[in-house]
Amino acid sequence: MLLSPEIESFLVVARCQSLKDASKQLFISVPALSHQMKKLEYKVGVPLFARYNRGMTLTPSGKLFAEKMEQAKKLGEEALLPAQCAKR
Repeated sequence: MLLSPEIESFLVVARCQSLKDASKQLFISVPALSHQMKKLEYKVGVPLFARYNRGMTLTPSGKLFAEKMEQAKKLGEEALLPAQCAKR
């Protein structure tokens, strides 16, 4: 895990579009995950999700943030192999 746990959780919630489904995958309670997402939105400074009675969707800002975080995750993972090989 190269990204913070908050960002990793955000990416799961973004894919599931449901705190309930994401919480099952992450082995975390729905209230704890909800708090984590609200905390992340506060840090980022914009709403990342539009919340509804039956799920949630990404806002335009949330979509852009998710795309950039997925790219950052991929770049971090790609950097691991050369770094690990250089150690040998």
